[in-house]
Amino acid sequence: AGFGVDCIRAAVADASATIILARNAPCVGTVVDTIAVQGFDEFVLGDWKARVSHALLGKLRARRTAKIPNETGGVLIGSVDAFHQTLHVVGHFSDIPDSIEKPHMFQRGLIGVDTELRRVQQQTRGALVYVGEWHSHPPGSSAAPSGTDVIQLAGLATITRYDDRPALSLIVAESGEQMMLGQV
Repeated sequence: AGFGVDCIRAAVADASATIILARNAPCVGTVVDTIAVQGFDEFVLGDWKARVSHALLGKLRARRTAKIPNETGGVLIGSVDAFHQTLHVVGHFSDIPDSIEKPHMFQRGLIGVDTELRRVQQQTRGALVYVGEWHSHPPGSSAAPSGTDVIQLAGLATITRYDDRPALSLIVAESGEQMMLGQV
């Protein structure tokens, strides 16, 4: 009990948000893991909200910059809170070998996507699932969706409706990001 009180006092004194996991390990004693909680950006999308961690947005921006002059993109992973109509986007995978990256076009490939999605769902016991797609726009272009982007999102929404959830499309550009929600 004393150890727990000390952890709570330390957490209250710290202005940053932290998750503290303490467990009793045989032959070792108490093991404490701390996880810094990241802030997030919130996109209001009609009745729904999408929250994306600052850390993930930083990774996507860095990937966009590294791939210039080509567009790039991939799959978004997160959780769905249907009751609060909130999607929490926490991860991505973008190294899909058959993706096509060109200066004014990105086409996400298929190789390994189903396997990776199953792995994520299995490891998280279904807590994390496919929530949508992301891609970049080239230098000098805004994050506004193209006609192709809108059509793609409509197609994604027809797929995710079978799981009773909307689909997300995140566009990353040098001027910022734009999130869209597709529902059927």
